[in-house]
Amino acid sequence: MDVWIDPQARAATQGHNGPGVAAAAVTKKLAAGAAGTRRLLARFGAALVCVRYRGAAAGTRRYTTVELVVDERPGKPDFSLVRIDYRESTLRQQVKAAGGVWDARKKLWHLPRTAVRHLGLKDRVVADNGQIRKTGHA
Repeated sequence: MDVWIDPQARAATQGHNGPGVAAAAVTKKLAAGAAGTRRLLARFGAALVCVRYRGAAAGTRRYTTVELVVDERPGKPDFSLVRIDYRESTLRQQVKAAGGVWDARKKLWHLPRTAVRHLGLKDRVVADNGQIRKTGHA
C-alpha cells in the first residue's frame, strides 16, 4: 500500500526540500477517531494510533503525519524464575532487594531479568517445567 498522500510530502521527508518534516514543530496531536482524523482512520483502520499536524517555522508548509501500528507480537516476560535454596539467606535477601517475589506454589523466585544478570544467577534460571535450563540464558 502506498501511504504517501502527496509527492511533495514524500520529498520533504527525504530532505529534498530543506529540513522538511523532521524540523517542523507539532502544532496539534489527535488520537485516532477524534474529529479531524476520520478520513485517515477510514484509510488506515485500526492501525492508526494518532495524527499529528506539523508546521514549518516560516509557516510556508503544513504537514499531516500519522503514527501506525505496523507489527504486533507477544512480548517476552520481563522476569525469570530462579531457584534459591532456603538455606541461602544472604542470596535470598539480595534477591528481595533486587525486586524478587517468592512464588510459594512453584517454590521459585520471580526475578527481573536484569537482576538475574546483575546477581550472576543465570545458572539458576528454571524453565516452565521446573528443570534448570541447560543454556543458562536469562
